[in-house]
Amino acid sequence: MSLSPETNDIAARVNEAVAAIRARTPLVPRVALTLGSGLGGVIDALDDAVTFPTRDLPHWPRSTVAGHAGRLALGHWQGVPVVALSGRSHRYEGYPLDRVTFAVRVMAALGAQIADLARNASWTNAVLLALAVAAWIALCLGVQFLVTWMAGRRR
Repeated sequence: MSLSPETNDIAARVNEAVAAIRARTPLVPRVALTLGSGLGGVIDALDDAVTFPTRDLPHWPRSTVAGHAGRLALGHWQGVPVVALSGRSHRYEGYPLDRVTFAVRVMAALGAQIADLARNASWTNAVLLALAVAAWIALCLGVQFLVTWMAGRRR
């Protein structure tokens, strides 16, 4: 699978995808969630979400795996701005690594500083995962608060 010369530059492809997303939402996510099989419903639980079919975003590789919806959403989870991907591409689908990692690159370019990659959850309850993600986010925010507080006390 080769790329045409005009789209061979990964940075340019990422910038074009980000521009398409920014045309519909200015939200800067703090956390990036890549959802495994069976966890796509997490996107529907986001508050004030703007959802994109990934097939409509420039240069986005299409997942050919059954059950991978191909949706990207920016919204809020427990007040934390997030970007969530349901339906990623895989190396075994024949994509080169720059295409497999495209979604992560775009989510970082959107502003996400924390990433969580959730694997197949056909064995688990999506509600439990949602609670685990919320607890993880709370932990990260708590650690950041503690570090900031400690830094202020040293002065």
